[in-house]
Amino acid sequence: MADERKTDEIIKLLNNEGIGGLLDLMLEFNVLSELIYLNYQLIKRNITTIRCLDTFTDELKMKFNKTYNSLKLNEMLDTKISQGMKKRCLMGLAILTLGDDNGNISLKGLRFSN
Repeated sequence: MADERKTDEIIKLLNNEGIGGLLDLMLEFNVLSELIYLNYQLIKRNITTIRCLDTFTDELKMKFNKTYNSLKLNEMLDTKISQGMKKRCLMGLAILTLGDDNGNISLKGLRFSN
């Protein structure tokens, strides 16, 4: 698959809420290893972090709806940046690609504009 297509597909995925389950499947079937140079444990940790963020925003929405609405969190996360990427996607990509303690990370097969 062309790098541009891989990039488009990961952007489409990360632009959505509640993607932890899909990321787990992608990890299980070695799809993420085609995109990110990280070992299984690091990617699994990063997916868990994304799930925690989703849980936090869901609980905030349910338990403190007035506060959630006043923060306009969903609007902020759904703001488009570039290449069809929303802020939600950029945050998910940053979490998903968190490297080891030395900060080593390398994406493969993805191309993003400046």
